[in-house]
Amino acid sequence: MDVAGWVELLRQMGADKGPGLEPGSGQEAEFEMLPSSHLSLLRLINGVTVYHGMYRLFGIGRSEPYLDMGSWNAKGTWRFAWDDRLEPYWIFGETAWGDQYAYRRSEDGGWDRRVYFLEANFMRADVLVDSFEDFMENDFLRNARESYDSFGREVVKRHGAISPADHWVLSPSVAIGGPEDLDNIMKMRSIAAMIIAGDLAVPIDNSRDDEYVAAVIPWVDDAGRARLKVSFETE
Repeated sequence: MDVAGWVELLRQMGADKGPGLEPGSGQEAEFEMLPSSHLSLLRLINGVTVYHGMYRLFGIGRSEPYLDMGSWNAKGTWRFAWDDRLEPYWIFGETAWGDQYAYRRSEDGGWDRRVYFLEANFMRADVLVDSFEDFMENDFLRNARESYDSFGREVVKRHGAISPADHWVLSPSVAIGGPEDLDNIMKMRSIAAMIIAGDLAVPIDNSRDDEYVAAVIPWVDDAGRARLKVSFETE
């Protein structure tokens, strides 16, 4: 299936899509590392959300920082709360849980054309598919029809659609041992959720084997952002 076929399927499924990039606008010049099929899609629909907001592809030059590739990848948006594990990755989409879809920069400075999946809680990366074409046809469009995530389907049945400005989060977080329970679901602004996830993940990953999480303490940083501090005790 070609790019036009993807767009037609998304239209038929009622996807929430942005207008295509304006020809000759120069908006895509700094994103030449994207595969040609990815850029071709953005020329037709510049960002899209599917399956009740559960899956999102970012656009270029979007006014919403949670739907714009440049803003989402900027260090100051949310990546500052994480360590260097995200450095090789260029993120182009996500799920409403905060899982990220990304390309990876190779050691020689080029870009790996495979699509990586960075899971939400610790941003641990795995190769998802071998190309953007495989991603669209075997992952994104499949999820647009019906999510392969059974828990996500239950969330949609109970809570309905979610805006791309928001994430679904579990409280307490799975990162500190919270259960995957429908009664623990809440909405949080997407950017805030990614910051807080980093606040949890980095110290937990850096903790010693004999330490356990004793408390999670909320605080507000100098920019007025809600943050978390993890306190540990020794077994």
